Parts: sequence; C-alpha cells; structure tokens
Amino acid sequence: MMNQKYLRKTGLVILISVLSMIPPLATDMYMPSLPELTDYFDTTSSLTSFSMSIFFIFMAVGMLILGPVSDKYGRKPILLLSVATTMAFSALCAWAPTIGVFLLVRAIQAFGAGGMVTIATAMIRDSFEGKAMSQIISITQVLTLLAPMGAPILGALIIQYANWKMTFITLAVLMTVTLIAVLLLQETLPKDRRNAGNLLHSIMGLTRAVRNRRFTALLLAGGLLTSPFMAYLGVASYIYIVGFGIS
Repeated sequence: MMNQKYLRKTGLVILISVLSMIPPLATDMYMPSLPELTDYFDTTSSLTSFSMSIFFIFMAVGMLILGPVSDKYGRKPILLLSVATTMAFSALCAWAPTIGVFLLVRAIQAFGAGGMVTIATAMIRDSFEGKAMSQIISITQVLTLLAPMGAPILGALIIQYANWKMTFITLAVLMTVTLIAVLLLQETLPKDRRNAGNLLHSIMGLTRAVRNRRFTALLLAGGLLTSPFMAYLGVASYIYIVGFGIS
C-alpha cells in the first residue's frame, strides 16, 4: 500500500515537472528557426517575432480562466482539455499556410499551455503540504528555468536535420505522451473541496487579487524583470543567425 502511494506521488511529481517545462519548450525550441519562418511565410521579422509575444499573452489568459474553472470542475478534466488543446494546435502550427493562421494557432496553443501551468501548480497544493510542497515547487521552478536553456539547442539540432515544422511536430509528440500520462492520473481535487459557487463569480474573484496592492506590486516587478528577457528571445535568433552568420 505504501509502495503504491509512493509510486503515485512520484508519478505525479514527474508529470507536474513535465507540465512546467512545456511552455518554455513551446517558446524557445523554435527560436532558432524564426529567420526560416520569416522566409517561409514571406513576411517581416517583427511579425514572426510577434508569434512569441502572442504566446505569452494568451498563456496568461489561459492561466486566469482555466485555473478557476479547474477549481469548480476538478483538475483532471480541465488538464486533459488543456493538454489536448496544446497537442492539437502544436501540430497545426506545422501546417499553417499563412503567418496570420500561424499566429491564430499559436494563440490557441498558448491558451492550453496556460491551463497546464496553473493546474500543475494547483495539483501541488492539492497533493502536498508543508516542507514537501516547498520542495516540489522548488523542483518545478528549477526545471522551468533550465528548459529555456536546453530548448534552443534542441531546436537548432532539429532544424539542422529537418526544418522548422519538425520542432512543432516534436512538441506535439511530447504532448501526446503527456496526454496519456494525464489519462492515468487520479483526480487531486475531491468533489467536497471544489468551488461550489457560480463559475463566473469564481473568475471575477480575480479582481480581488488585482485590488491587492502587494500582489499588484509583485506582479509588476516580476513583469519588469522578465520583459527584457522576453524581448531578447524575440530578436536573438536574428542577431546571431542573420547578423553574425552563426548557424
């Protein structure tokens, strides 16, 4: 019995870690192929780079909406929806005929990824407490920081032997494996602990957080700290590949 419980907890930690790494992979893995995308869609570099900005915008929207939805309907069904959305639209990114369609598909892909991030954090809170919860959060944060370091290297290797489309196909395959793992997952939020109120009321409850000055200050500080890095991600591939001629 103890072994089963230990294995279940270990599997949950691994799944949460993978879920935390997906968004950095979705943004950074195709970063080396941005110049190739510009040529493929016959568009401008600024519009191609906007595909990264739009991802972060809609991922934030997904986090704000799907988090409260999972509080009411449970983690597993909403996580399944989020993973399936990210999987399907990762594959569709590879077949987008125009830059406009590509941006639209990226937005929906990001919305699903936002649900994955916020539900992964919620599952930690559901399943662990005290020191164990702090340790799991630390692990996921480290992996979230390491993923952007390895993702461009993986993306560069992929486009060296294939093309930019294969980066999204690779991500879709990873999401397929993740979807299977989520299907095997046990619900972490029992019905008696779910939000029994109106769904719209739950979502509108976010306004209480926005009115909290301490929360707003920390949110703005975090945004200001990360915005230069996000700007760098959008132009780095052009600087190194186009400007310096580095393959």
